[in-house]
Amino acid sequence: MKLNDLVKDLKRTLDIKEFFPISEVKVVEQESKRSTADIRQNLQDIVFDTNTEVRLHKNNTKNFDALRKKSVFDKVWKTKPLDITKTKSKYSLKSLHDAYINLDFKKLIFENKLFPVFVWVFLLFLWGFLYLDKIMVENRVNAWYTKILSLKNAGYNIKDVKKTVNSSRLDFMLANLWFTPFRLIQNQQIKNANAIIKGWKYLTETLDDTLFVYKKTENFINKKWFSDIDFTQLLINLRPELKVIEWDIDAAVSYYNRVQDLWDPGLENSLSTWLWFLSQASYYIDILNENFDILLSILWHEKERKYLVVFQNTDEIRPTGWFMWSMWIMTLADGNIKNFEKKDVYAYEWNLKRALYDKLKAPEWLDKITESFWLRDANYFINTRDSSRSIKFFIEKAGYKIDGVVYINQNTLLDFLDETWEVDFEKLWLKVSSANFSELFSTLVEAKLFKIGTLWTPKSILFDFIEEFTAKLLDDWDYFAYWKILAENIQKREIMLYSFDPKENEFLQKLWLTGQVDYEETLDIVYPSFTSISGNKSDRYVRRAYTKNVNIDENTCEIETDFTINLRHTFSAWDRTRIQNLFDTYDISGDNLMSIQWAWDNYQYVRVILPKDAQITPQKDIINIIEHERWKTVEFYMRTVAWWESQYTIDYRLPNSDCKPYDFKLVKQPGIKRYDVTINAGKDFEKEVFVTDDYYYTDKQ
Repeated sequence: MKLNDLVKDLKRTLDIKEFFPISEVKVVEQESKRSTADIRQNLQDIVFDTNTEVRLHKNNTKNFDALRKKSVFDKVWKTKPLDITKTKSKYSLKSLHDAYINLDFKKLIFENKLFPVFVWVFLLFLWGFLYLDKIMVENRVNAWYTKILSLKNAGYNIKDVKKTVNSSRLDFMLANLWFTPFRLIQNQQIKNANAIIKGWKYLTETLDDTLFVYKKTENFINKKWFSDIDFTQLLINLRPELKVIEWDIDAAVSYYNRVQDLWDPGLENSLSTWLWFLSQASYYIDILNENFDILLSILWHEKERKYLVVFQNTDEIRPTGWFMWSMWIMTLADGNIKNFEKKDVYAYEWNLKRALYDKLKAPEWLDKITESFWLRDANYFINTRDSSRSIKFFIEKAGYKIDGVVYINQNTLLDFLDETWEVDFEKLWLKVSSANFSELFSTLVEAKLFKIGTLWTPKSILFDFIEEFTAKLLDDWDYFAYWKILAENIQKREIMLYSFDPKENEFLQKLWLTGQVDYEETLDIVYPSFTSISGNKSDRYVRRAYTKNVNIDENTCEIETDFTINLRHTFSAWDRTRIQNLFDTYDISGDNLMSIQWAWDNYQYVRVILPKDAQITPQKDIINIIEHERWKTVEFYMRTVAWWESQYTIDYRLPNSDCKPYDFKLVKQPGIKRYDVTINAGKDFEKEVFVTDDYYYTDKQ
């Protein structure tokens, strides 16, 4: 329907036929057949009032028509008057949008049957699209998560890692695209999904950045021989990438922390695992970037440094790991090894015996086998600080200056041997593996078959093997696998580093390289430390198991507990036969050597660290209870007869006036490969076997 203005100078036409059909409108009032006088002057609007009449008013017109709406618009129109205004000689429907959104669509569709087929088809299509879109998003997220988890089993193969990262990036792009329609919906679960996808984006970028660092490192190293690599320059080159990785990890953590009240417990646990992993990664990368100059100093960027590298075997256990069988003074500059001085511990003691100083009296346990305190026993102390200072005292008296001590337990070497399977050692005409390494070299060294020179250095055969084994590692050069072994052994305190520079040592402590234990981390803590005084190799056959019983008073929350050490001597007839065959192969004789390797009774000097406020029940066989600033130490001896077991139990009480939830940490001594642990705490019973790291228990809900 068109209403033509009666005024000659008004050339606009109002077309409202699309708005409602002409059949629904009728003229209800007309003042004259041809023209009327204006009712109001200067009025430029069309008013649809709330009653059933609609009047059109035009400026300077001589007539007007009154229209009445009915049918559909009688039922669905619910808005205020709709104004048509004139703006720069152009008329517009200013309130058309407001009028549209106030239509009663329920009545429009269901009562008047306006396009019902179209509407239903549209709604069904929309529902189907959203449902399929949801499935596709979930499938891509699950596919991505599965691929990320598969990195654990990739064997640190860089090709597999690259393939997984590239594939997961495609999963992210598709999931992000398909999730777009849902972002119009504002509820917590949509926000959770959006945060997970965004976190995923930055996690994928972190993996990309890490691969780039790997590639850059590989290109830098492959251009040079290992001894010519300037590792400090490599770190300087990688510093920009390290900052980018830090930013990406922090962004991923930020998004994941926004997730709240997930509907799926499994997904929530997975997210918690990733948050913990990323938080740990963020912690270490932040520390590296914040202490970059100190790191360069430790890696000897500006001047040469000398570190004493202490290798400790698994035949005689000591507080920092095992007996110090050989020592290397390592001179470094620009992050690279410039010189190695490899000597048996007794070779260093040769100079020590000639030095003029007041000889030290042997401490507890050591006085049972010798009167004096020597370098070979300097790792007597439980913490690396005191043992390192003790080692420095003796090594300097022998005429050497060192800037720090590196402890490497034989377990690390065994892990590397597991990685390479075995090494063909032509000098002995046999294959060396983690299964025979300890017995083989211990026997050969004790027999002094390869003794060189007058300074009683029987470990030359061991040094020869280390050189050949190192060459094999360099030939294989599996970066990821080696770094994994090193990281795991640092975590287990099989590798520890102590610097005599306080600032450097503080930085190393933040990286958990010093082996320091936090004795106030938990309400209850036990750290058993063993020192062998057996005079044989029986420690390699001893298996350790611990039992913790806990009872908590319901009224006072006081904790009554005991801790039992169980030692089992596993030396068997099969072990005896194998060692006898070794003696026969290399024509070794001597009853004394045989008894040492056959490993008779095992004797241990045991120190157990307990919480500072522990109230220890007196026992007649306790040697000492020593009060320290942050802990207590209980000292006693244990004897384990070959093929038998021995036990020792410590009873103590812990006050708990604040009724804190009970938690317990069992600290693994460096050098112990594995142990078993059993916890009896009220209704809780836990048993773990082959534990390779610190053990943590809590009853926190």
